[in-house]
Amino acid sequence: MRDGLSIFTAVLLLGLVALCDEPKKAHRTKEKIAPGVIYEQISDPAGPWEVRLIRIEKAALKKYEFRVSEAGDVCPGLESTLDAFNRAKAKKLKVIAAINGDSYYYRDKTKLGQPRALTVVDGRFFSIGDLRSRANLFVDAANSFSIGYGSMNGSTVSIGEKSYPLVALNDILVAGYEGVDGVFAYTSDWGRLLTPAPGIAVQLKQPYLTIPGEFKGHVEGAFPVGVVSGEFSKVVLVGFGSAAEINSTPAKTTVRMNIAISPAPAVAPLKLALGAMGIIRQGEQTFFKDKGGLARHPRTFWGYGPEGVVFGVVDGRQKGWSVGMTYEEMDNLLKPYKLTSILNLDGGGSTTLVIDGKIQNKPSDGAPRRTGNHLLLIRRH
Repeated sequence: MRDGLSIFTAVLLLGLVALCDEPKKAHRTKEKIAPGVIYEQISDPAGPWEVRLIRIEKAALKKYEFRVSEAGDVCPGLESTLDAFNRAKAKKLKVIAAINGDSYYYRDKTKLGQPRALTVVDGRFFSIGDLRSRANLFVDAANSFSIGYGSMNGSTVSIGEKSYPLVALNDILVAGYEGVDGVFAYTSDWGRLLTPAPGIAVQLKQPYLTIPGEFKGHVEGAFPVGVVSGEFSKVVLVGFGSAAEINSTPAKTTVRMNIAISPAPAVAPLKLALGAMGIIRQGEQTFFKDKGGLARHPRTFWGYGPEGVVFGVVDGRQKGWSVGMTYEEMDNLLKPYKLTSILNLDGGGSTTLVIDGKIQNKPSDGAPRRTGNHLLLIRRH
């Protein structure tokens, strides 16, 4: 009898040990926050990881649009994701959610808040940034999504018979540009003083610059160092190097601007462009070993596939709460959603998701960080 009890006890103890060793499963909650829009909260003790994401079903995509919100509607600027959400609501936009967007200059105080990559806001060409080395999310005029890198080689400013390369749009002029040979352009989106050089003010016939696009206008006169104000159709051009001769172009002279991008959007012009830290997945190709992808950090992501769009955040740098993810861990997290393209947006202390005017995650800074721009999900009217 004792032998039987001993065997029974041993089996029971082994069973209890097995139960204790069994890995705990991730806990998921789902909530419908708008037609075809599902909010998911994932708590996974394996990391531990805390994930907050939004899934938009493919059939519902036509009811919504994404918009870039530049901090304070100027370049450069700083604003928290929560403030960007509330400001959009104040404009009577039907905002569903917001996440932080592109990385921005924060150590270089002369460029504080400047987006690092190409930015297009509501179809309006906002800034060039470092297009060649920064991944981008693109949305064309037909609301089709794509991600990748691009080139604006071939973008020019022409005055008379001469053409000059367009090298920057709404980018701060600082010491060190002496070697630049080309034209800097500024629109009323620019929120700082133009320094150090004066240029020319141009009135375009078109309402604003787009990508791609051909534009024609005339010189209104010299533009001294100062703030660009007025309509989006007014552009200030500042030439450097061999292009410096444009700075003395007389009034009424015809000016042409050709803005090109490669690869070209399927349906021009671009409606939205937002920079990213890197690409996690593009079709069958993955980028797990890219710089910044091997370590665990707080992450903000955006992706799409045949079943719709998924975007959200992974908290990190918080022991006992969430440790952050590598690129490969994020790709594994998102496998159930069958995404064919995934972008890693700005992360770290910037990582923030806002729904209904409330922050849904725990930013690693302990408070919302002010960043250069944000991505909004908006319901169409």
